[in-house]
Amino acid sequence: MELSSKKKLHALSLAEKIQVLELLDESKMSQSEVARRFQVSQPQISRICKNKEKLLADWCSGTANRERKRKRESKYSGIDEALLCWYHIARAKAWDVTGPMLLHKAKELADIMGQDFVPSIGWLVRWKRRNNVGFGARHVLAPSFPPEPPPPGLTSQAQLPLSLKDFSPEDVFGCAELPLLYRAVPGNLGACDQVQVLLCANSRGTEKRRVLLGGLQAAPRCFFGVRSEALPASYHPDLVVPWLEWLAQFDRDMGQQGRQVALLLAARVVEGLAGLPGLYHV
Repeated sequence: MELSSKKKLHALSLAEKIQVLELLDESKMSQSEVARRFQVSQPQISRICKNKEKLLADWCSGTANRERKRKRESKYSGIDEALLCWYHIARAKAWDVTGPMLLHKAKELADIMGQDFVPSIGWLVRWKRRNNVGFGARHVLAPSFPPEPPPPGLTSQAQLPLSLKDFSPEDVFGCAELPLLYRAVPGNLGACDQVQVLLCANSRGTEKRRVLLGGLQAAPRCFFGVRSEALPASYHPDLVVPWLEWLAQFDRDMGQQGRQVALLLAARVVEGLAGLPGLYHV
């Protein structure tokens, strides 16, 4: 009698596991239906659900290899994590990190931790693959736009308060946009690694408007399963700040509070607006 062979395990990559979670959350498919679609067993889908938070954290961190199908824990996980932390610090300081430097630092960390460990080239290759680390040319982060000259007629900073003498400090607001390079380490910077941030507060610092983030994705994966109302900031699916909408909402909010306020904007922003909305309280 011929014995049936064991069913071969089909491992899913991190990207595929995130797709599984999205299908279960958005399409309301059952675990069995999702298992058939990905040609895996239902218990595998169940384990993915149990590890949902860990998988999402790995996905959002950007350091995990998203195409890797199994995540095996290193025997020297403490050294692994400590070296990765040192690596990010070194790249943030624009150091030229090389393989020999990493091997030397790994040995140094092992000695500090009291572990009998001699890192090899093979271990370093596996460490780089595990942590999605690559060596490349350093990037010099240039500003998104050049410094602005002072507006015509404003020859001294001392003149600015004179134009605001009719407003209390609580009613003088400043607003600016800036790029946030949240993975800004040399050699690992792309367009998807930037969001645009809009900040606004009064001159006392006692009132801060809700932060507005602008990104490239309409539905970022890091927002998966999270209600937008629970976030500490608003999100706009575009790197271009919607100034007209933001100003109109700011004006309405000030009107509801019965206030007349001053709002300081960069000259570049004002010039870029095709037409200011009807503002009655700003």
